Amino acid sequence: HEFVGTLHTTMSSSLLTSTTLNSIISTQPRPIISLNASDSVKDAIHVLTKNRILSAPVYDDEEKCLGLVDVLDVLYFVMDIGERAKMSKHTLMQSAMEVENVANVLDVSKRNPFVPMTPDRNVADLLKEYANGIHRVPIIDPNSSKVTFIFSQSVAFRSCCDLKNGLFLKEKWFTDLLDKKVNQIDLGTQTRHGKKILTVAEDKSAMEAFTMMRQNGLSAIAIVSKAKQIVANISASDVKGYLEQEYFALGEEVTHFLMKSHEGDQKDTLPSLVFCKPEHTFREVLTRLLPQSVHRIYVVRGDDVNIGGIITLGDIFSFLYIEWSKTQQR
Repeated sequence: HEFVGTLHTTMSSSLLTSTTLNSIISTQPRPIISLNASDSVKDAIHVLTKNRILSAPVYDDEEKCLGLVDVLDVLYFVMDIGERAKMSKHTLMQSAMEVENVANVLDVSKRNPFVPMTPDRNVADLLKEYANGIHRVPIIDPNSSKVTFIFSQSVAFRSCCDLKNGLFLKEKWFTDLLDKKVNQIDLGTQTRHGKKILTVAEDKSAMEAFTMMRQNGLSAIAIVSKAKQIVANISASDVKGYLEQEYFALGEEVTHFLMKSHEGDQKDTLPSLVFCKPEHTFREVLTRLLPQSVHRIYVVRGDDVNIGGIITLGDIFSFLYIEWSKTQQR
């Protein structure tokens, strides 16, 4: 038995370290939309909104990529300006966004450090960065230093964890985890471990929700009713397409903000949430996450939708990186 484990470790080790990022990049990648360092914050809002994207690389005059600007960077800049203007002087906010260069708001959110990789780096390297909290890894051409692809967590998640043809299905350490129950593994933030799940009440403003996210270094936060039941989730993607016209809706109740931000989705309800229970398996967690294109799943007990935990894509990558690392130590 020990020999089989050792033999498999060698195979497992070579797969993640020998599989290059280039080999799992989509054959039909979306074109990369970029910004110039001298573009204004208002320009950045327009570009992100028009193209329905969450981030874009920013280049200087010498075509060197300075980093990625994302919607949270822009949102927090707007919030800072709004706070100074007491959310009342629309002209001041407009002027600030037209004057400020987008290069000056790179990583204002502290959630988007620039960690580029070349296509010849391997999947283990990518997994490690996600485990360290990186959300997007830009792939750069080694000759031109241009960003040619952006590995978001969701893109990598589908490539690696898809239960039909994902890369990790070739790994025994991964398939051995699939039938483990959520309450048997150290995955995500769970109250059973004594951890607190941060939430915001549904009658609070969007500004208060985003402030709480910013203060706690979160990309999303759950919205709960007076009965402490989860009713919605607000995240960076809910800002996309919203700041261009309605800066002051941040003062509205958070659920109203969400409804407005999704008016173009042809739905009269809040965005759907994804749930699992502590007795569900890791396989079921993946099965629920993969088709939804969401970044988190809430762990609930019974049918009352009281939050018992939250598992994000980042949590899953961190968990998988730890489990893979164990095979390297045997």
